[in-house]
Amino acid sequence: MRVAFVSRTGPYDQIPEAMKTLMSWVANRGIKPLGPPMGIYYNGPASVGPDELRWDIAIPVSDGVDGEDEIAVRELPGGKFVYAFHQGPYDKVKAVYDELFAYIGQNSLRPTGPPMEVYLSDPSKVKPQDSTTEIRVPVAVAG
Repeated sequence: MRVAFVSRTGPYDQIPEAMKTLMSWVANRGIKPLGPPMGIYYNGPASVGPDELRWDIAIPVSDGVDGEDEIAVRELPGGKFVYAFHQGPYDKVKAVYDELFAYIGQNSLRPTGPPMEVYLSDPSKVKPQDSTTEIRVPVAVAG
């Protein structure tokens, strides 16, 4: 999947501004997204402090789209994923991650890349308790 993305290092409260930057870039260029926006999370609050969190906000785009300025474009690898849906505020998503990683461990799998959150609801249009997020973890058989 080809995505346009913006990379950030810092607290997750910067996500709305990064999303706005990316979506404005897409809209200003007349790009039609091929799917909902997503976050890609390279580390997490359990392992680093807020100022060291590394993450991208991305959106699927067609092959003819090239990045510019702070927006880059790349291919995300395909493969097998374990996924789950979270309905509710983003600050309650940790329980879903805990369940996903427990499932991965119990089923002789191992993560092969960073987790992704696909944002299926627009937070400007739904209440936090009605937000729906798909959480994906790329996996392979452990061994």
